[in-house]
Amino acid sequence: MTDDILMDRVFKAFDRDNDGQVSMLEWVVGLNTYLRGTLDEKIAFAFNCYSLKGEKHITREEIFQLLKSSVLK
Repeated sequence: MTDDILMDRVFKAFDRDNDGQVSMLEWVVGLNTYLRGTLDEKIAFAFNCYSLKGEKHITREEIFQLLKSSVLK
């Protein structure tokens, strides 16, 4: 997974209403979850960032890409 793809997924995690923009409220909610969220909230946030298709599961190919990019850095 490239940095561009990961950044796109983080952006989409912040953009809760999917309008292509992050409002001030979405920014604050996203940062609050990232910085002060419960463990479950942080896990859900990270999962949403790494689920490349935005689905409720991560495919074998997505796991491969995640591990591949982690090892190569």
